[in-house]
Formats: sequence, structure tokens, C-alpha cells
Amino acid sequence: MRILWVSARLIGPAAKIVNSDYKGTSGGWIQTEYEALEHEKHEMFYICGTRDKTCLHKKTDSGEVFCVQLPMISNGIPASKNMIKQIQGIINRVNPDIIQLWGTETCIQDAVAACSKEIPKVVFIQGLIGIHNRYKGGYIDISNPDYKSYIPAHRKFLQKVRNVAFRGQIEIEKRIFRQCRNIILDNDFTRAYCMSVDSNLNFYERHLNANQVFRDKVWSVQNADKNSIFTVYGASPDKGLHQLIKAVSLLKNDYPTIKVYIPGPFSVDENGILKVSPKTSSLERWLSSYINQNGLQRNIAFVGSQDGAGMANLIRKCNVYVNPSCMEVHALSLREAMTVGAPCISSLCGSVAEYLENGKNGYLYRYEEYEMLAFLIRKILLSEELAEKLGRTAREDMSRYFMQSNDQPLDLIYSNIIAENNV
Repeated sequence: MRILWVSARLIGPAAKIVNSDYKGTSGGWIQTEYEALEHEKHEMFYICGTRDKTCLHKKTDSGEVFCVQLPMISNGIPASKNMIKQIQGIINRVNPDIIQLWGTETCIQDAVAACSKEIPKVVFIQGLIGIHNRYKGGYIDISNPDYKSYIPAHRKFLQKVRNVAFRGQIEIEKRIFRQCRNIILDNDFTRAYCMSVDSNLNFYERHLNANQVFRDKVWSVQNADKNSIFTVYGASPDKGLHQLIKAVSLLKNDYPTIKVYIPGPFSVDENGILKVSPKTSSLERWLSSYINQNGLQRNIAFVGSQDGAGMANLIRKCNVYVNPSCMEVHALSLREAMTVGAPCISSLCGSVAEYLENGKNGYLYRYEEYEMLAFLIRKILLSEELAEKLGRTAREDMSRYFMQSNDQPLDLIYSNIIAENNV
């Protein structure tokens, strides 16, 4: 089977083929799905978005990668005729049996969906633009009126442009769903939204699992760093990092050594402290100011970009894992932490409540109520027995979650879609 994967960024197996130095902490889910395929039966091809003006093309024994240059604004506008022509040329050259789109967030997915309508296509849901748009900005302007003062004038303009583009992508996302017809998902939250777009879409269930490196690590209270917190990478306020840091400020007096470890490519100095420069994002400027004003310099550590093994090790060492996002479809980082068996707290968002049960294998709170988040962190820090129970149950539940009988291998999903397309 000749399989063409399409993504907005050069991540996962495609990044390895071209030796990309991508600095984010995402993409692990794509690598996990790649490893689950029966490679001796397939040829792999990739179309990926890039900001590099030199469009890359590279072929190895692992597959063939075609990089397509993204425009300055890559969402909210239909794919250009030139991009559609370029991508149609790639598809003609590859001649795939099936095309899988990873997400719907850019004009690249729009272009692919419009090309070669005779070739079956399927969308593996990542984010949902139509849902994310409702929470754009993570309420930071409302809860922190001073935030706007940290946004330079030119960035305020760019932010407005991006917000308009983001809203415009909603209709493009709906068009992609309708053109592809086939959707891979793993939760009712996603199914409900997609059915609101078109109730006649074809759904295929496959759980987005934590990579093996997370299954191999086992959390224990004895090995955890006391009063430590690990969290998800958050380049934008939507990820709720500011909410977590405000919760920590409420705990600092009672827990002077409490420490939050934050992954991701933030601008930091040699001591892991945020470094403000003309290129620093508005969120980083606000975080740096809040940390300094509240004397949290010793309580917040930015640990840089991490691969899967690095993330697994940091989760294994934390006392509590917190997912403070206002919106997640899968919350894969939370699933990874639960798989390791760390005691977890999450905002009530997306599909989280479908596998995290409050008080049983973790705790839930409302995104905007950081006081409740602080209360729940305190609750876990006070009881090693509770931490062990939550973590152990989370690991057991994740194991069962991954092994549900209705889960289909990607190979079988592809075969079924191709068969349906040929009827």
C-alpha cells in the first residue's frame, strides 16, 4: 500500500528523514502511529509545511518527503491555485492508494483535500479549529487586564490578523471534512463536533496512545522530587500556563520549595529563567513580570525542548502532573502522564472527562478557577497515599483504555476505506 501522510509541520518520521531540528515538544503521536504500521507492507510518503524558502525533497529507505512552503498567514484563507497545482503534482508523482491528513489547520490540508478526488482520503483529528476558536486567548485578557500592556503595537495588529484568520479556518475545516468524508477519532467529544458539521461522515475509531517510552516508565512516590510539578508545553495562553503559575503563587508560602518544571522552546538564560528580549513573545513577557513580582524565580524552571524519553523522565520525577489547558481534543500529554502513573490534575476540557474520572484516577477542575487547582495540588502534596492511589489507578485505566476491542489498526482502517471507495 502506498500511503501519503500530510501535516502542517515537519515533525514525526518525516522530520527524521530530512534531519530536521524542530524545537517543539509535539509530534510524538505521529511517530507512535508510524511505529504501529506494518512497514514491510507499505511505502510511505509525506507532504509537510515549512517556512523555509527552499522547498526540501528527500528520499531514504524510510520514505520520501516533499516540503511545501507555507505563506505568512497559512490559515483562514483557501489554498492558492499555485499551491494546489504544486500539491497535485506531488500527488501525481506519488500515486498513493490513500492519503491521510494530520489535522485541518492550514491551507496545505485544504489543498490536498481539493486534489485527486478519486483517491480516498482520511483526516486523523488533532485539534478542532471550530472548538479552539471559542477559547482563543485563554481568557488571559479578561483575567489579567494588564496583559495588553505587554503586547507591542505591531504584535497587537498581527494578533488581530491571526485571530481573523483563525476564525476563517473554521469553514475551511468543515470543507475538508466534507471533501475527505472519512474521520479517524477516539472520543465522543470529537465525534459530536464532526457530526454537527455532517452527520453522514464515516468514522473510524483508533485511540491516540502514549508512546512505548511512557509505558516503560513507572512513577512512584519514592522516586518523585518532593513538591515538584510538571506540565504541558504552552506557547500560547490557551495552554493555561499562566493559570498554573497563579495557583503556585497561592501555595508558595506553605510550600517554599514548590517547583514547576515547564518544557518547550522558551527564551531562557543559562539558569532556566525567562529572558526578555525584543523577540520575546507577549506571553513570555507577562510570565516573566508575574514571576518576578510574586517572587517565584526559584519556583519556576524552564527545562527546554524535550523528546519523548526526556518528557517521560520528567513526568516520572514529578510529584504532580498538571494539564491546565482551556481546550484539548486528546490531551495526549495528560494521557502520557497517566500512562507513567503520575498523580494528575486536569482542567475539564475536550475529551479529558472520558478517561480521567475525578477522585478516582486524577482530579478535574474548571480552567478559570486556579484557586481550585491550587487546592487540588495541595491535596496531593499532603498525602503520599493519595498520590500513589491516583497514579496507580491512572496507569491501570490507561492500559485498559488503550486495549479497547473496538480500536482498529491504521492498516485495517486504510484497507476498509479503500474498499469502500472502490464499491
